[in-house]
Amino acid sequence: MNIVDSDNELTTEGIFLQAPRLNKDDVDEILSDNDVNTIEEFEDAWKEFLLHHPGTLLPGQKIKNCRRIQNQINEIQAKKQNICLELQRQLDFFTNSKDQLEKKYTKNMEVAALQQQEIIQKLEKEIDDIAEADKSLSVVTRWEHFFDNLQANASTLRPRPRQPIKPSHEALYLANIDHTEVVEAARRGQSKVRLLCAYRIDNTLLKAKAAILKIETDRLEKTIKSEQLLSKFLVEYNIQSILASR
Repeated sequence: MNIVDSDNELTTEGIFLQAPRLNKDDVDEILSDNDVNTIEEFEDAWKEFLLHHPGTLLPGQKIKNCRRIQNQINEIQAKKQNICLELQRQLDFFTNSKDQLEKKYTKNMEVAALQQQEIIQKLEKEIDDIAEADKSLSVVTRWEHFFDNLQANASTLRPRPRQPIKPSHEALYLANIDHTEVVEAARRGQSKVRLLCAYRIDNTLLKAKAAILKIETDRLEKTIKSEQLLSKFLVEYNIQSILASR
């Protein structure tokens, strides 16, 4: 038999029912065997009565104190449980918020990485264009120097009579043809092999000049684009003011 009821509350009946039997050593008087038997019979009858009549005995002060302490313990346990539930709720909230922030941060990082990759690709393209423009400039410069020298050398040739179709001074110079040969061929209406060579040289020179003009056009376009990019960079980051403040 427990000393507490079905509601886990300490009871007077429970204390009596759990109490050990009284023996001779528990009293100061000398008890006979008959007295001991009488006491045991009384205890058995008393326990039997209390067992079948719960609530007969009123709680004493100790029972009341125990119940008050038990109620305080129950209140503390209830508060503790509420605090634990609240802490768990807050923990779940922060965990969920942390997961959402990590997802958002990861997504933002992916977007930023893609944007950065696009910027890097654009910058690499601009750098390649600048390098290509520099390379084109060296090519164009060499050809311009060649044509200038060719024109200067060809201008030393003696002037020749005007004719509808004739090789250029440069072609005649490269083919090593004197203007008298051109005049003689025109007078006779004949075309010598050397003159045909001069015409072919003219055609080649024109194609070369056209190719160089295209290269120069592409170079100028890339140079203008690079200068615009540099100007935008200087304006966005206020480079001029930074340099002026130093």
